[in-house]
Amino acid sequence: QLEDLSRKHSGKTLLILKLTPFLPTPGLIFIGSTKMPLRRFVSFSLLITIPKSVVFVALGYYFGYSYNSLNYYIKNEAVAMVMIVVFIVLGYFVYRRLVAKILRRMGNDI
Repeated sequence: QLEDLSRKHSGKTLLILKLTPFLPTPGLIFIGSTKMPLRRFVSFSLLITIPKSVVFVALGYYFGYSYNSLNYYIKNEAVAMVMIVVFIVLGYFVYRRLVAKILRRMGNDI
């Protein structure tokens, strides 16, 4: 039944697998066992991976830039590091919430 769902909704399946932490490796093994056509796999994988990479590069760039700006205003690096840790933790919770929301919507569509 899981194979049938992954064949019918291959894009959604790959989206869930690639955005959920710790799930991409076993998920991609599962996708390989379902014999998904290579062209479909590569196209969906690129459509998911390229925007995800762009977002992470932009986040890294702007957080690095903001670190330098904050360091100019905050001379104590320990305070800046605490602020960065707080932003990372907040980002993690926002990420978990977004993934949960996507999974709920995907569960309703299937």
